[in-house]
Amino acid sequence: KPVDGYVAKEVDAGTVCQITGLSPATAYIFKIVAKYGEFVSPEAVSEMITTSVVPVIETPVIPKFTTEVSVVAEQQITISATDLYDDITVSITGADADKFDTDVLILDKSGLMQITITYESEEVGEHEAVLSLTSDYAQSVNVALNGTSSLAKPVIAVGDVCEGKIPVSWNVVAGAAEYHVTLYKGDVPVDGYDDIVTDETNFTFMDLTGSTQYFVVITATSGDYFTASEKIAVMTLPTGLSTASAEVVTVYPNPVVSNICIKGIVAKEAKIYSVNGQLLMSVFPVDNKIDVSSLVQGVYSILIKSDTDIVRLQFIKK
Repeated sequence: KPVDGYVAKEVDAGTVCQITGLSPATAYIFKIVAKYGEFVSPEAVSEMITTSVVPVIETPVIPKFTTEVSVVAEQQITISATDLYDDITVSITGADADKFDTDVLILDKSGLMQITITYESEEVGEHEAVLSLTSDYAQSVNVALNGTSSLAKPVIAVGDVCEGKIPVSWNVVAGAAEYHVTLYKGDVPVDGYDDIVTDETNFTFMDLTGSTQYFVVITATSGDYFTASEKIAVMTLPTGLSTASAEVVTVYPNPVVSNICIKGIVAKEAKIYSVNGQLLMSVFPVDNKIDVSSLVQGVYSILIKSDTDIVRLQFIKK
């Protein structure tokens, strides 16, 4: 069957003809005659010639990246292409191309290739780029890269709580422009402390009610993006009690393995908190001793009450 465009195609001069637009993996026969005026030579028939297979790059599927600011996310994909002739190139383009990076490993000569894409951004928000795979012998493949960087949750630490004061601090959150500090009583924000905006990483709530449970939330923000901390419960000290000096009252041994002893005060009640202010234990000491063997290793604070005094100390659990 004659091929369109090459039916009695005439070549004015020379002995070379470039034939293009053929189908891959297809057998062809060429017939050539020479002409001079009215005279035509017998046909010269070529042997059967089969075109080669067009290389094909498989389109990879790349899930969206989700990570925190300045934290590296990595995805690994494996693609294959036939007859690449070692010429395949991998590149990333687009306005956010600098947020993505690639590392290419050729697995075998058939064109099997492993591509590791990493995504890291110091800017909160959504980022887009294009992963391109190209070859002189294959069609180009362009795949969208999408990444979202969020702010990490602030982690709150509670300082020494007094009758009407709660000091708190938190870690620096990468990418955060500022922090919003909120104090709750139950589910209701406390007047004056419903949204304190600061670029510091500490704050002290003042003039609070004694013997009252409050909840603290720190929200890191950057533009329209924000991430809130866990809601930390903190109890203020009772009113009408003096605060014993930490120089007089001590706990030992410190660090402790199992039983911790209290010295300098007759303990009637004790509460043990995590460094984040979470109440872990509420006990009535026997002979000024408390069994803390159930606690995991770490740093804790202990609030010790007597009939007239109250003191807050720290200890280490081994």
